[in-house]
Amino acid sequence: MRVKFWTISLLVGIAVQISLITAVECDGDYQCVETDFTTKQCESNICKCIDDYLPTDWGCTKRLEKPTVTTLPENNAEAFDGTSVAVTCEVDTTWTHSFKWFEDGSDTAVAGQWSKDYTFTMDKADKKLQCSVFADDIEVSGKSDQLTIKLLSASPAGTTSINVKPKISWPSKGVAQGKEIKPICSGYPYGLDPDTEIKFFNEADVEVTLPIRQPAVMTSKKLKCKFEKIGFDFPQESDPIDYPNTINTFDSVTIISNKGTQTAFEQSDGPTLTCQTSPDQEFLTDAATYTWSLDSTETASSWTLDEEKVYKGLTCTAKDSGTLATEITSEAFKTLTIDDDYLAVPSVTVSPEVPFKEGHMTLTCTSKEEVDEVLWKIDGVFIPGQKDKIIQYTKLDANFKATCSVGKDGFTRDSREVDINIADDPAKPSVSGETTVGKWGTLELTCNSTSEVPGMKYAWVRDGKTISEATKKMYIKEEVEKTNAGKYKCTTTYGALAAQESDEVEVKISDPGIPCTTNAQCNAADKSLTGACEEGRCVCANDYYARGDKCESKLNCLPFSKDYHSLKSYATDENDLFLEEKQIRLWYELLLE
Repeated sequence: MRVKFWTISLLVGIAVQISLITAVECDGDYQCVETDFTTKQCESNICKCIDDYLPTDWGCTKRLEKPTVTTLPENNAEAFDGTSVAVTCEVDTTWTHSFKWFEDGSDTAVAGQWSKDYTFTMDKADKKLQCSVFADDIEVSGKSDQLTIKLLSASPAGTTSINVKPKISWPSKGVAQGKEIKPICSGYPYGLDPDTEIKFFNEADVEVTLPIRQPAVMTSKKLKCKFEKIGFDFPQESDPIDYPNTINTFDSVTIISNKGTQTAFEQSDGPTLTCQTSPDQEFLTDAATYTWSLDSTETASSWTLDEEKVYKGLTCTAKDSGTLATEITSEAFKTLTIDDDYLAVPSVTVSPEVPFKEGHMTLTCTSKEEVDEVLWKIDGVFIPGQKDKIIQYTKLDANFKATCSVGKDGFTRDSREVDINIADDPAKPSVSGETTVGKWGTLELTCNSTSEVPGMKYAWVRDGKTISEATKKMYIKEEVEKTNAGKYKCTTTYGALAAQESDEVEVKISDPGIPCTTNAQCNAADKSLTGACEEGRCVCANDYYARGDKCESKLNCLPFSKDYHSLKSYATDENDLFLEEKQIRLWYELLLE
């Protein structure tokens, strides 16, 4: 590939490679391979993508909606000078991409920043941030709107007032008497210490010490929070919220998987399911006991599935060990499958078999099953934004290794790694086909190249002279004569590269008919044969004549006339056959037999 690579790092810790070439190049439609996302159309020397997809080095990638720059959930868009600020580029996609970050309206990306998460230090000024999503070096989303992180600086003349309103919430809707609970106060600037610079007050403005132990009788009704920092004044406090209810037991049960939405797994990587009560057990006094519907021996709140089978209709039941003895069964969980052979190993097919510099190549990922997604790795790293089953390369110039991964229901399977070796020139072609043909038969030769690509040109040579009309991969000559015998070879050319020439093959034109040495070789059951072998050829039956290496019916091939002039008129005028005189004479002679 005529490609220059940079290595970048994504949030998930995957290195990817970015290339300078931005599309699959083409000279015509014939060079564009139709795939899931790429059409067979060549426009402006680029293989055109389907709607809402953009061209990349490897094919086409999905166009994304504009991303959004967001702060951490607990922070607002303000920061104290010298503090570390972490933001995220949020975009609606499950594809692997790289990201670029832009500061203060600049069109030049921040150097070395390719992750969706970006951390920087506030330095005596507001910071305006934008991000964009890339596949290879193609921008697939457009820039986000600007998010401004406002600088908070202490005033040398006195206290600086900061007008920001906190938000307060509880981690649970209820808590048992005597259990501890901590409220959550969010929306504070970066650099404010949540452990020491957030205060909580009841409705009487009396500070409340954390954690709060749920009393038997609740005297306070409301709780609010406020930020405090030396040198700064935060005049606003949160809206007050009610204290959580005092409860004695849970009121619902849900199964939660540590593998999210994934439903198929290898045995060694099965999910851990948790029978989750609401409120959580940490806010309840009495412990719960658990029962799982598909295995009565499992009694813990969590269960790691490690047996190869299908888990269908799985439920869990939690029972309160207290006096209320509350017992609730969850809804049936989605069907889970543990099967090491859930997906077969995919394979990577390289076309052409011998790719060459300046050529065109496709890699195809083939799976026995219908799959949800395909991912590609080049030299062990993922191609960003590429999920097509077929990827294309143009202008090859370097060896590399390729693998594909297929996924279904969260289960993934990798192909074996394939070494792609790029030759300097196309491979030498070879000629195949039957080289001994009976007179008046058809000669068919094929020019085979393990480097065959769209746009490759062919030429044929007989006895050192170019056959001007022979410009295709197959050379077909009908009604051969003895003069068509000779030494044949073919040449292949691609673009400005040197032509590649095959070895010669010798073509012989034999007498017409089916070769034989004994009568047994002439099948008498065949109505076109008599069953006799004479002078090295099977004797044709009546109404048949020897042509090439078979016996053909006179009735199927010739007009019903034994008058030479009528025959000539039929062959030239009436049916526009425009046959040569010797062919007409042959027909006439055969009819007279």
